[in-house]
Amino acid sequence: MQNIHLPYRQRGVILPLTLIIIAVLIIMGSILLKRNATLIEQAQMQRDRWQARLNINDAEQRLYYTFLAGIDEPAAFRLGDVQLRLDGTPVELSNGVTVSIQDQAGLLSVRYLRPALIEQWLRAFMPVAQAQNVTARITAFQQRPQEEGPVRESARQAMMRSQDELLVIDGITPEQYNSAPYIAASGNSSVSGQSNTRSAQASSAAANDNADSKIPAYLRPSQPYGLKDVLMLSGASSFNYATMPPALLKRLYNLTDADIERLDRLKRQSNWRAVASTLQDLGLVSSRAMIPSGRYIIRYQYQGITARGDYRARTVDLPPKRRSWYFPDQYRNRITTK
Repeated sequence: MQNIHLPYRQRGVILPLTLIIIAVLIIMGSILLKRNATLIEQAQMQRDRWQARLNINDAEQRLYYTFLAGIDEPAAFRLGDVQLRLDGTPVELSNGVTVSIQDQAGLLSVRYLRPALIEQWLRAFMPVAQAQNVTARITAFQQRPQEEGPVRESARQAMMRSQDELLVIDGITPEQYNSAPYIAASGNSSVSGQSNTRSAQASSAAANDNADSKIPAYLRPSQPYGLKDVLMLSGASSFNYATMPPALLKRLYNLTDADIERLDRLKRQSNWRAVASTLQDLGLVSSRAMIPSGRYIIRYQYQGITARGDYRARTVDLPPKRRSWYFPDQYRNRITTK
């Protein structure tokens, strides 16, 4: 074979061209690998979300059965050894779904405004002066303007249509509105003596580990209880202190850890007469004390994926009617009216 002799000027071009071609091929290969990794991650996310949906739906049906066939206690439902309390205490079912039932009579209502309590709760998130201003804006947001007064473009001038409209209020940030995985917000209370549940404190650590691995760091709220867990649109006109979460009892009424532990112990024992007596001794008296409202916020959590529903449960139309549904219950950003 005869040697091919290239001109002198072309002898140094072959190597650079070869390197350029190799670099382009490497870049194209890395892009394809990155794209495939993204597609695989999305497929795994959809698979996990679908599995969570199936398990959460199964847990919802179990709750329906408990409402239908269980014993209706003043602040809990009981079926066999399983007690589902209405104060937001998390319970992990045998299928791995953690459920939390919260009676809306134990939360603050935007419809039945109690500005002093709302302001006191907001002080956990912001300075006193700012909490006063935000409380006044929540009130003004729903009030109809005077005939002579100016009309604010950002005001509803009627009842809020959804909880998310709290993000329209100046001074409320998404971090204050959202909440961390709800199981971590219930403290270290546990439901003992149950065959298909585990300690809420032990399951809290596992759930938080799973949640931390799925939720981006910049989307993890710093507050265990967000405003969406405390301020309800309708709620109840009077309080049922037996169903109020421990965080609200401590923040709004200055209950001590010993008081919370005593109430938790009596609730686990279903000693509701002693619960009522303890609440009365603490000065917490309501016209509808120990009477469930029939409106519940039920939260579900499975391997870091959460869901939330607003239910109306009455004896005449059981099983409960689902009034709203969030799956997955995702992080919500600020809303603007512009």
